[in-house]
Amino acid sequence: MIDPQIRVGIDVGCKAHRVGIANPAGKILEEFDISHTDAGFQDFFGRIEQVLQLTDLPIEPLVYTPAEFEEMVKNENPFLLHVLQEGRKL
Repeated sequence: MIDPQIRVGIDVGCKAHRVGIANPAGKILEEFDISHTDAGFQDFFGRIEQVLQLTDLPIEPLVYTPAEFEEMVKNENPFLLHVLQEGRKL
């Protein structure tokens, strides 16, 4: 049986983004780059959907702009602080 959880890490850049998808144990399932365009983000969600077809897990992706991310850090957002402490860089 496939574990119905995945972890997605995004290294955000100004023109392109590096994406890694892993299982809870940290095994990389897929790595790829997307451009900072509508087509790039469509590719991102399409690839997430392909991985999720392996499970019946519902997903609600959270995506923040650099400004939103900085504001959340500044305001000590509990969710973001937990992710920064417990998350793994892919």
